[in-house]
Amino acid sequence: MQMNLSSLINKITKLLAFHNSRAETFKTFVLSMIDQRKVQHPALIHKMNAPASIKSQLERVRRFF
Repeated sequence: MQMNLSSLINKITKLLAFHNSRAETFKTFVLSMIDQRKVQHPALIHKMNAPASIKSQLERVRRFF
């Protein structure tokens, strides 16, 4: 069962919401990892070279925040 990426991010953010600074830190981390100019993690580099559907999911997460 594949979970929608933005749904997963939303659930994690809600889990971290008990401490706002943790949620903000997580949001900042996700945004910096998705920003193509700052992608460093090999898995995310692979995703950025992936089919358009994955890129659009990452872009939706970026816009979500």
